[in-house]
Amino acid sequence: MVLSYEQVINRLNKWYYNEVFIAVLYMGWFLFFSLIFAVILSFKKSQLLKMVNRLNKEIINCEAHLSHLIYQIENKEVMINEIIKDAEKQAVESITDLLNEQLKQKEELKKLEDEIENATAKVDKVEKQINTQTNKLEKIKKLYRAVEYSINNYQELSELESLELEDLCPTVVLKIHSMDVKSLRKAYKENEKTINELLIKYEARS
Repeated sequence: MVLSYEQVINRLNKWYYNEVFIAVLYMGWFLFFSLIFAVILSFKKSQLLKMVNRLNKEIINCEAHLSHLIYQIENKEVMINEIIKDAEKQAVESITDLLNEQLKQKEELKKLEDEIENATAKVDKVEKQINTQTNKLEKIKKLYRAVEYSINNYQELSELESLELEDLCPTVVLKIHSMDVKSLRKAYKENEKTINELLIKYEARS
């Protein structure tokens, strides 16, 4: 039967294991039974002391192992805390990068919207200019057709038509600001050609 450490100590504390008692028994060696009893007690005490030493060593080893386990646990906790801190730091950095990227995209989108708005305004302005110049050209064409009809039929221009002709002729030369538009440039050249032809005919008939 394996005894525990406490059981061994309790047995060693028994009165018959007392060194004084054992010494008395040795002194009564002349008594055979006393000598035998003293030898037995000495042997058992020696065995118990050996057991105590062995148990003490086991206790020391267990304490050392326990200290090592505690050290490992503390180190693991430190490692876990470091891992958590690193993960939190990376998460914050990732979120910050995403927010910065989102802000950058919003700024680029706003810039693009402003450019589209400006381009739309320019297109509207050009379209209005085209419509205005187109209307003027149509009016000029009508007046030139009237002039041509009058010349072909030897009629003189009315005072109103003369005034309109004088008002519109400078417009053809000076007030067309969209000459980069292909259709307007073409219309201008056609009307200029028509004017020149009419003037030549008028001079030839004079």
